[in-house]
Amino acid sequence: MDRDIAARLLGVSSAADRDDVLRAWRLWARAAHPDAGGDRGHFEALCIARDVLLATRATTAAARPGRPGPSARPAEPAFVSTAPRMPLRQVLCRPRHPLVLLAAAVGSVLLGGLPRLLSETPLALAVLPGACAAAIWAAIAQRSILRVDADAGHRIALLALLWLPIWLGQLIVSAAMDIETITVLPLTAVPFAAAIACQNSGAGLWRPVHRHR
Repeated sequence: MDRDIAARLLGVSSAADRDDVLRAWRLWARAAHPDAGGDRGHFEALCIARDVLLATRATTAAARPGRPGPSARPAEPAFVSTAPRMPLRQVLCRPRHPLVLLAAAVGSVLLGGLPRLLSETPLALAVLPGACAAAIWAAIAQRSILRVDADAGHRIALLALLWLPIWLGQLIVSAAMDIETITVLPLTAVPFAAAIACQNSGAGLWRPVHRHR
């Protein structure tokens, strides 16, 4: 794994210092650790990316010359260039069980009619199972479709793209069954907001092309 791929995997700049690398790794590892239900391959890739970035910085620091003499020219400011984010299509892969994902998507959409079966339950509570199902399906599908070198921006963008059609499908089903979901519409987005918050919030969505150090 080279330095650019390692940096994209952790969602940091390729010029990130040791503290930034470790901070990003801890954020990702907390969710990706197998003991927390994460994917072992993803966790191992995160560890490799951390080691690559830390080893590269250690090698660079060891190779730096000593204190310059009086006649030495002062070092000029360095401009660090980071690789641009790869297009989303380049970090997509084929899911292992596409039919299972499709069946789960259809089931999640049909949950838009659940409030009709829970007519004695307040609508604000009756819509939550469907909203949670949409967010959970989007999170699972995202992990199945993205490669491990996708960064935080890819994950957040794909999560939104996967959740949106399920959410709209639930609204269509509820409208067809004369369920006034529109009155509690903001509540249906709460689980999705929680799913977004579980992404790597420390890395941010965007990285600068050039940074002055």
